[in-house]
Amino acid sequence: MVGEQIDFISQLATGWRREMHRQPGLAFQEIFAHRLVAEKLIEWRIPFHVLGRTGIVGIINGNNPGKTIGLRADMDALPIEENKTGKSWASINPGIMHACGHDGHTAILLGTAQYLNQNRDFDGRVLLIFQPAEENASFGAKAMIKDGLFSDNLCCDEVYTIHNSPAYPLGSALTCAGPMMASSDNFLLTVIGKGGHAAFMDDTINPIESATRIAMYALDRGHKKWMEPDLNQKAVINIAGINAGGDSFNITPGTATIRGTLRTFNPGVREFLKRDLSEIWSNIAAHNAAQINIEWKTGYDSTINAPVPTQKAVVALKEAFDAEYVNEYVKPIMAVDDFGAMSSVVPGCYVTLGQATQDKNSAANQNLHSAGYDFNDDLIAPAIKYFTSLVQGPKPA
Repeated sequence: MVGEQIDFISQLATGWRREMHRQPGLAFQEIFAHRLVAEKLIEWRIPFHVLGRTGIVGIINGNNPGKTIGLRADMDALPIEENKTGKSWASINPGIMHACGHDGHTAILLGTAQYLNQNRDFDGRVLLIFQPAEENASFGAKAMIKDGLFSDNLCCDEVYTIHNSPAYPLGSALTCAGPMMASSDNFLLTVIGKGGHAAFMDDTINPIESATRIAMYALDRGHKKWMEPDLNQKAVINIAGINAGGDSFNITPGTATIRGTLRTFNPGVREFLKRDLSEIWSNIAAHNAAQINIEWKTGYDSTINAPVPTQKAVVALKEAFDAEYVNEYVKPIMAVDDFGAMSSVVPGCYVTLGQATQDKNSAANQNLHSAGYDFNDDLIAPAIKYFTSLVQGPKPA
């Protein structure tokens, strides 16, 4: 009976998912998704709050007292032109598409809301967190927290989220206790030298000399930190671009710029490396009589799965998926997710759900953030089962 009900809701959720895919919105512009979620919650008489501009938090109370569990789904799309597929749900908004599956995540949480609203035989209450602006360091999670998520009547004991992945087959689920995804900080470093005629080297300070030495140091140290076996010390330090001068052959430029990224799992290592790298890079430039200006652009926090929520997640995953395909010791990756802002405030667990099919040409198998990607609707039903199992608890043996 439960399975049949979820299967029926999943069919409805597939329709909602495709509607959202057809009308995507960028960060804080998820107008259609916001309206659809609000309309459904109103239809089901689920009270909700609007937070973070376009975010929504619905509340469902169980029949018995207990803890508050947060379930989060992201809603925003990406600035990518979707491939011409002929699908009826292809994006109608030029240059915008759901290339990361957030339409699917939102549909899954909506389906979960409908099921739990009809089946309140659980302890405590559920916060249905529909988050805007997860992509491109838009900080939708922090915007919701600033507006009151996890405070006062929206306090929460645990928070959970999912993300699809074309890298793993449909039916697989992966998580781990501890670091799951990295933090990210970008830097823009400007080397300030002294420009002039290239023939007069004694009257100029070429910033390219310092820039190349700084870049080589960063790459060398980055390689060593990448190979670090201790996850708490592991880091990515990488250079994404170096710019200096123009098209001339006889002008020494006055400045050179370096763009790069720093990623770590450990918040302490994150702050130490920012200070240490800034000091060393400044000394390298000073050795060449140059100066530097560093602009650190703080990005996402690392996503760290707390032990107790992760244990609960694994139990729920093994009820929703074949236990043989549940990996509770997956290796963390240096990608990032805005969920880290939530799990740094409330103990939580981030889970990756595979969606790849046997057809290598399927849109479900294409890379995230690519123009040929599409969410696999066959993932909706088991993902709803996972969320509902988290809330209702394990079934009696």
